[in-house]
Amino acid sequence: MPETRLQEVVFALLMSFFMVLGMEFYNGSIQMGEWTRAVFPIMFGEMRFMLPLCFATSYFVMDKIAQKLMLRLVTPGQDKPILVVLVRSGITVSLMCPAMSFWATLIFHGISLDFVNQWFGTVIRNFPMAFFLADFFTAARWCGSCLAAFSLAEGKNCLKRIWQKPQTSVMMVKRRRCAMKCPYCGKEMTLGYIQNREGVYWTEKKRKVAALLAGGGNTIQLGDLTSNPFCMGETEAWNCQACKTIIIPYEEGKGNETELV
Repeated sequence: MPETRLQEVVFALLMSFFMVLGMEFYNGSIQMGEWTRAVFPIMFGEMRFMLPLCFATSYFVMDKIAQKLMLRLVTPGQDKPILVVLVRSGITVSLMCPAMSFWATLIFHGISLDFVNQWFGTVIRNFPMAFFLADFFTAARWCGSCLAAFSLAEGKNCLKRIWQKPQTSVMMVKRRRCAMKCPYCGKEMTLGYIQNREGVYWTEKKRKVAALLAGGGNTIQLGDLTSNPFCMGETEAWNCQACKTIIIPYEEGKGNETELV
């Protein structure tokens, strides 16, 4: 999932492309009465302007609204990851389907006295397929995360984390309650987080492919996967701003979130 602004743009473009492609297949088939090769010219012709509209509407407007609405219903890090993902997906579809149906009605039918009825009809026709496609791509994203784990065992663990409710360890609670002095300069350190797409790991050797656990020699997982679909891995870390030092406590072989309170 995206970690930088450039990755966010690329990810939004890919999601917009596949969503528009799927919806154009769907609406083109309805327009022709059946699935034929004649759908392709219609589909690719409309994608020239529907894809930029979808990207701009999603990236600049709806994603921010969906994130705020999601945080009112679920709490990443406390609720089950699969619940957080499904809520975010459902909210996004509920916002994007009416918005894109509005653009489609405006472009293909224009402004008329029957505009509102045509718009509602387009939303009703498109919502089931849009909901299915959104959930499908969400599931594909999770499967991709599991495949990136490289091994069958790691893949199973990744799938299990989707359904597990995040747990808090005794060590994490203790670290939140006490301050920490920097071992180098003696000044007080600030508790924060280090986050990454697939997890935070220390490896004895530098891996050629960062997404794969193999090839790094001795590997220690720091923290655990979270429920945030945009940043699944996180671990607590102490930062000393005076001497530019970061310290990451962990429970060897288990990660930071194994021992339950």
